[in-house]
Amino acid sequence: MIKNIVNLFIIFCVLLLANLSFATDIFDLSVDDEIRRNYNPDKLNVDTALPPLPKIMNMEKPYHVNDSQVIQKNEPAKTNSEVLNSSVKYTSVRNYDAAQASYAMMKKGRKIKLKTTCDITDRMKKGTRISLISTYPVSTTYFTIPGGTQFFGEIADVHRPQFTGNGGLIVIKITSVLFNNQFIPLNAEVKKITNNMNSKHIFLNDIKGKRKYVKNMIASTEPGTKFCKKMYKTTGKYWKKGGVHMLMTPVTAVTGTAVWAGNAIASPFVAIFTRGESVSIPRGSILEVKLTDNLYVYK
Repeated sequence: MIKNIVNLFIIFCVLLLANLSFATDIFDLSVDDEIRRNYNPDKLNVDTALPPLPKIMNMEKPYHVNDSQVIQKNEPAKTNSEVLNSSVKYTSVRNYDAAQASYAMMKKGRKIKLKTTCDITDRMKKGTRISLISTYPVSTTYFTIPGGTQFFGEIADVHRPQFTGNGGLIVIKITSVLFNNQFIPLNAEVKKITNNMNSKHIFLNDIKGKRKYVKNMIASTEPGTKFCKKMYKTTGKYWKKGGVHMLMTPVTAVTGTAVWAGNAIASPFVAIFTRGESVSIPRGSILEVKLTDNLYVYK
C-alpha cells in the first residue's frame, strides 16, 4: 500500500515539472524583444511599398440618343449633312436643340397682299383680333403659302379723332399664319392699303385719319363771311336808294368787315376744339404687309 502511494507521488511530481516547463515556454518574451529590435511601427506608411493602382476606364455616363445608338464623347462631331444622311433612325432625342432643327425660312422684307374679312374702324378696342386672307400664293425655295391662307393680326394701337383737328388712328400688326395645320408666328406691318381703286401709303405702320385743323380753321370763318356778305348787300341797297340811306352805307360796310375780321382772328382758337377725320377700312380692302422679321417654318 505504501509502495503504491509512493509511485503516485512520483508520477505527480513528474507531471508538475513538465507543466512548469511548458508554462515557461508560453511566457517567453524573447521573441517580443526580437520583434521590437527589427520592426518599427512608425515607418509603416513610409517604408511600405504598395503596387500602383490599376488604371480604371472613364465610366462617365455617355450621351444617349436612343436605346440602341450611343454617341461617345470621344467621337468626332458630325456635320448637319452627315447627320441628315445617316442611316441611323433617331427615335427620341433627350436634349433637343432648336437651333439644329430642320426649318425653312422666308426672309424679312418680303411683301404679301392680304384681304380683310371684316370692317376695321378706329372705334375698335386695342387688342382686338382680326382675320385676313392671302390674295395669291407666296413662294420660297422650300415652301409655298397658297392663296386663301388665313393670316391673323391684332389692333396694336387705336384712338378716335381728337381735338386740334387730329384724325383717328389704327395700327395693325400681323402676328401669325395658319399653315400646314399649325399656327406659325410672324411679325409684319401694314405698308399700303388699296380700297375701291384708291391707294393710301402708310407712314410707320400708322393708318391715320386726315388732319383737319386748317380745314376746320377755314370752316370756322364761314359765319363771319356770311355776315359780311349780307352787310355788303345791304350797303349796296342803301347806296342805290340814295339820299338819307347813303348815310347808312359806311355803317353796314364797316360792321360786316369788322365781324369777318374778328371771326378770322378767332378761327385758329376755335379750330383747336374741332376733331379730325375718322379711319375706316371696309371689308374686302387689300392690305400690303411687309415682314419685319424672318418667317420660320419648321418641318
